[in-house]
Amino acid sequence: MVTKKMMICAAAALSLSVGVLVADETRASGGWSEGVITALVEGGITTRIGRVTSKDSFVPLGDAAKLVLLSEEEIEAAAYRLLHG
Repeated sequence: MVTKKMMICAAAALSLSVGVLVADETRASGGWSEGVITALVEGGITTRIGRVTSKDSFVPLGDAAKLVLLSEEEIEAAAYRLLHG
């Protein structure tokens, strides 16, 4: 389990980086990435922060899951936006 103290330590280390992208395969609303971003901000991170998530939806079975789950292309696009403004 990731604790707030661990996230604050990570934020201190990451403050020297170009940016932090949190890719969350859960929903945009209420996903775990909200807590990660909050911990980073409260920890004093000073670099750019981005977040990319799956759709706010239940995950259907089979191939239909690809319609709502986060894709590699979406993560790559979010990383590009984070790095290049």
